[in-house]
Parts: sequence; C-alpha cells; structure tokens
Amino acid sequence: MVRFLHTSDWHMGLSSVQLGEKASEARKIRFQTASRIADIARSEKVEFVILAGDTFDSNNVDDFVVRSTIDLLNRFAPIPVLMLPGNHDPLTAASVWDRSLWKHAGSHINLLVEQAETRVTEDTFVYPCPVSQKLTSKDPTSWIPERRDDDIVRIGIAHGALSNVPGALNFPIPVEREKISGLDYLALGDWHSFHITGKTVYSGTHEQTKFGESEAGNVLIVDIEEPSSTPIIDKRHVGMLDWKEYSVHVIDETDVQTLRSKILSSSSLSSEILRLAVTFDRDLSDEALRSLVSLRSELVENAFYVDWPEESLQIPTGQVTPLPPGMLTDIQTILLSLYDGREMEDFKKFSDVDKMIVQEALTLLRRLSTEGTN
Repeated sequence: MVRFLHTSDWHMGLSSVQLGEKASEARKIRFQTASRIADIARSEKVEFVILAGDTFDSNNVDDFVVRSTIDLLNRFAPIPVLMLPGNHDPLTAASVWDRSLWKHAGSHINLLVEQAETRVTEDTFVYPCPVSQKLTSKDPTSWIPERRDDDIVRIGIAHGALSNVPGALNFPIPVEREKISGLDYLALGDWHSFHITGKTVYSGTHEQTKFGESEAGNVLIVDIEEPSSTPIIDKRHVGMLDWKEYSVHVIDETDVQTLRSKILSSSSLSSEILRLAVTFDRDLSDEALRSLVSLRSELVENAFYVDWPEESLQIPTGQVTPLPPGMLTDIQTILLSLYDGREMEDFKKFSDVDKMIVQEALTLLRRLSTEGTN
C-alpha cells in the first residue's frame, strides 16, 4: 500500500486585490494554511506529498514570497515533496525556479522538470507532466506510456483542464487518460475546487481565491492498496477563510431580520468574506432601511471582509431627488423606470439590467446633483 498527500494551486504571492486593505492579511493566511498541510502530512505518516502545480501565483513574485515558501516546504522534511511547475509558474526563461534562493531548500524537495517515469517508493512510480509555457492546446499527459504487465502503482501528476470541467481549453486533458495509460491515480492541479472523476482527481486550492470556488480549501490523503485498486481518498478541509454570497430582495423589516439571522448565525464571522447583493423597492420603510444600514455596519465591523457597497443603501425611499430640468432629470426618470420595472420604448435593451447596478447609479446621481449645487 502507498499513502500520499495531494495538494495544488497554493498561488503564493496572490495579490487578492478584491479584498482591499485585507489583501495583505489574506496573503499571510495562505502561508498559515499551507503550514497546516505540513502538520497533516507528518501526523498522517504519508510517504510523499504531491504539489500539482501553481505553487506560486506567477514567476514574478518577489523574493520574500519565494524564501517564505521554501521555509514552509522545509517543514515537510524528511517527507519528499514532489513539485510540478504549473501554468502560473511554468518552466520558462527566468522562472521562479531559477532563483538562487532554492539553495536553501532541503533535499526532500523535488522539482519535477522532466517527462520521465520516476520511482518514489519501492513499488510506486510517478509520471510528471511539467508545464513549460503559459498557454497551449496540447495535452500535457499524452506522453504517459500504457501500463506494462507489472505490480507497480502508477501515479500521473499534471496541471491542466480536464475535458469534463467548465472552460477546458488550456492544457486539455482527456477524461479517459487514466484508463488509456493504466494509471492508479491522476493527481491534477489547475481547477480550484475539489473534483473527482474515477481515479482522476483535483485536490483544489488549499485556500479559496475568489467567489465561486465551491469545493476549495481542502487537501487529500490518498491510500492505494495495490495496483489497479480504487484509491481511498480522505478529503481534509484546511482553509481558514470562508467565502459566502447572499442575494436577496427586501420587502419589509421581516426580510431584514431574516437576512440578519442567516448571516449572524455563523460562529466564525471573523473568518468570513461576504458579498451581498441586496435590492429593495423605493417604498421600503425607513425602519427597514435603517436596519439594513445597521446590519452592514455590524458586518463590516466583525467579518473578515465585506463586499456590500454603502451606496446601495442610500436610495431615496419616499420621493425622487429634486433636480433642475435638464439631462440629470431625464437620466433619473430613466433609472427610476428601470428600477421599478416599467418598460420604456427607447430603452428595452436595458430592461434586464441588474437592479443593484441601477440602485447604485441612482445614489451616485443624487450625490452628483448635490455636489453640483454646493
């Protein structure tokens, strides 16, 4: 039997600009989460670790990121770490892998730079597919040979787009690869969510990078009893940040309190990244609007990060903004018609515009008119 840990897409040095002033803290958390992986690898007594591409967010990350990553990887010693260059950190000229800082890396760290059958244990071989460019329409796994008549556990390691995941264009990998080459496991990176098709598996990124990565934040402990057996996969959640989205239309105070209860029921608000799209009609009561404003303030104070524009809560509730006759008044009339769902012959193409966008546009229009009269 062979036991190993599969992880990928650490993206060290990720800018995380969408998190504003919290970006720096989010970058640090990526390292803290990776440190958890080292603890798991030791406690689970894995024989080796596979890091299937995109260890770094780009080949241009600064030396501090590289040195910090090397220090972290050294914590895995003496467990061998098999690292595959991905499309974000490919083996190109002046790549991150060429830096002199790697002289500080322990001998247990193995960069997989060749398409070659490589023995990692007495009865286990890996078949790495290193990436040497940012884009290609070629299958990186096409070189992996068919299974011989032997008793070897065969593990492919690649970084690319499996043909049955959305947007499978760059580094396309056929879903049949495991069967074509007789692999016991195909460890993939590139897709940031956990995904499994037969013996072909994406571990996903260890720490979510954006909204929509529904199965992110995991590492995998994999046991293969013998050649041709079904891998036993133990998914472990290690991510420290939890990304959540809420999209609601508020009619009255009851809706606000329902939203409040739903969000605040979490015991880990301080580690949550929240995005809220809250719409409401212009006749929403002042009480309900005040409750929304209060809820936003509470979340901004206590959550890790909140994407809920303050402007979206400042639409006039009882009457339109008084404006002098002219272009601004015309624009306001159009926006209010769109907001209330009234169809205007000349603006039918905008009839399905996101209500949140119209809501923010009205607020900005009011601000513009106010500033213009000061």
